Amino acid sequence: MVGEAIDSRIGKKIREIRTQRRMSLTHLAEQTGVSKSLVSQVERGMSNPSLPVLRSLAQALDVPLFTLFVDDDLRDGLVRREDRQQLRIPGSNIVRELLVPDLHRQMLLVAAQFNAGDASSFEGTSHRGEECVLVTSGCIGIEVGSMRIILNTGDSYYFDSELSHVIYNPTDEPAEIIAAISPAVRSRSS
Repeated sequence: MVGEAIDSRIGKKIREIRTQRRMSLTHLAEQTGVSKSLVSQVERGMSNPSLPVLRSLAQALDVPLFTLFVDDDLRDGLVRREDRQQLRIPGSNIVRELLVPDLHRQMLLVAAQFNAGDASSFEGTSHRGEECVLVTSGCIGIEVGSMRIILNTGDSYYFDSELSHVIYNPTDEPAEIIAAISPAVRSRSS
C-alpha cells in the first residue's frame, strides 16, 4: 500500500514536470529509450519503475533524480533544522536534506551526509544548471567528466552540472556537504 502511494506521487511529479516542460509523452519516451506505454504507466502510478528508468526519466526531464522524491508544498522562507525535508533515493544510503522551503525557488540548497564509501550514484548523472559543493566535514571526492578532485573540510568546487558527475566519500570516515544547484529544477507556475 505504501509502495503504491510512493509510486503514485513519483508518477504525478514526472507528469507535472513533463507538462511544465511542454514535453509530450512520446518525446519523453524517445529521450529515455523507454516505451511510451511504460512512461504512461509510471505517470499513472501503475508501474514500479526501476532506479535506472527513474534516472533516465530525470535526465530527460533535465532535473536531478532526487526531485522526483520530494513533496514540495509552497511555504514561507524559513526552514528549521527539525523541519527539513529529507530526500531519500531508493538504493542510496546518503541522507539529503532540503535547506530551502520547496522546489519553487531560483536555486536549491541541499545538505548531504555521506558514510564511508557512499556515492551520489553508481554512474555519473547530469542535469541542467550549475552546482557548487562545499565540504562542511570530512573528505569528499568529485568526478566531473574525466576529472577527479578530492576536497577536504572547508574546500568547495563549482562545476557545470550538465557534465556527468558523481560525488563520493573516498575515506573510512563520514563526510558532510552543502550543495547549491542553480537554476531551480522547476520554475514557478504562471
